[in-house]
Amino acid sequence: MKPLIVAAALAVAAPASAATELLVNGSFEMDPGVAGSRGGSFAAMPTTGRSWDTWDSLPGWNGGGTGIDVYTDRTFDRIDTQDGEYYVELDTSNNSSMTQDVALTRGGYRLSFYFSPRTRNPATNGIEALVEALGSQLASVQLVGSNAPGAAGDWTRITLDFYLAQAANVTIGFYAQGRGDGIGGLIDNASLTQIPLPATGAMAMLALGGLAATRRRKKGA
Repeated sequence: MKPLIVAAALAVAAPASAATELLVNGSFEMDPGVAGSRGGSFAAMPTTGRSWDTWDSLPGWNGGGTGIDVYTDRTFDRIDTQDGEYYVELDTSNNSSMTQDVALTRGGYRLSFYFSPRTRNPATNGIEALVEALGSQLASVQLVGSNAPGAAGDWTRITLDFYLAQAANVTIGFYAQGRGDGIGGLIDNASLTQIPLPATGAMAMLALGGLAATRRRKKGA
């Protein structure tokens, strides 16, 4: 069997050009079709009633542990969505997770998402983004403690590049890290797109890719 992982690199890049989106519900805008665990209506949250609620899973995403909190612009005075009407937090009553399985062909791919801390306490805002296939870890980043960029309401775009030498079912996962106390990191506008395979001579350099950050401050933050 050919090696699954050709190379993996972590970077924060400029916005990508238009490409086919491979994730389902990456901005968490799709209505689950049922009320949240606290009785909230998904469609009404941006304007009336509860401003947030918790679901066991969301369209396209399998929830883990204690479910997925979904927030809107109304939830916190100083935190707005990065995209659309909704964003998520994985620390509900305790650390949780969400995953999505995607069938991919051989080639290069870029996972991107926006991250914001919820509070100034780095011990409670952490998340890990992880890409896995066939029992192998293709790419990951832990945004925990001093590695968690920005302040509440500052959305930072994070990207993970990875390369497949063969077709595979890939799991994209986000996992809460740090203290499980109901206060966690925030995620919005996740995206998975195909990118060109690099020249063979560039593989080693890509494997040594570093982390940078570009922050976008939302209104009111």
